[in-house]
Amino acid sequence: MVQALIVVFLIVSPFFVPAGVLVIAFLAVSVYFLPGAIAKNRHHHNAGAIWALNILLGWTMLGWIGALVWALTAVKVLPEPSASPDLP
Repeated sequence: MVQALIVVFLIVSPFFVPAGVLVIAFLAVSVYFLPGAIAKNRHHHNAGAIWALNILLGWTMLGWIGALVWALTAVKVLPEPSASPDLP
């Protein structure tokens, strides 16, 4: 029922865009942001820098590949700060 309503809305909408175009655009945006999403999901210690590289230089393809490789590099496990310092 909901799918039928969406189809009807798209057909009668003055801003009609074919569904295939929307699917391709969604997939393109998903692939574009893939390096940042991978870095975030892996809890990469440089996730913010990877996102910045991806957003600013991802369109060059070289920047996108660099961000993807960086997102897939080893993740450093940072030690959690202790509640009390080890001072005498």
